[in-house]
Amino acid sequence: MHARSILERRRANLPAALDHFKLARLIEPGYCEPDYWVGITLINMGEGEGRRLQGESSSDLLCAIKRSFEHSGRTIEGLEELEKALSCKYVAADATKTLNTIYQVSKRVEAS
Repeated sequence: MHARSILERRRANLPAALDHFKLARLIEPGYCEPDYWVGITLINMGEGEGRRLQGESSSDLLCAIKRSFEHSGRTIEGLEELEKALSCKYVAADATKTLNTIYQVSKRVEAS
């Protein structure tokens, strides 16, 4: 199930990816890795279909995050999912890095 979710993200089919990640969580509630992917996918959906945070250069990542703040509903939900992912040993480092980047960008946006 998780592999299919990743494949859908690569195809930029974010709604389908989100559904698969959430289904993986329902099937195995103790499986914590989808929390990270749900968060990233929600943030990506908030900033527009076809753009991904994962795997972009740092300047592209910063632009994507800035755009995501324009659609704060999904972004807030995505941030909450990323915060949950901090307690998952498999994705805690990725979640920490992503949240740190988002925090840095939000401070830059506030300053400008």
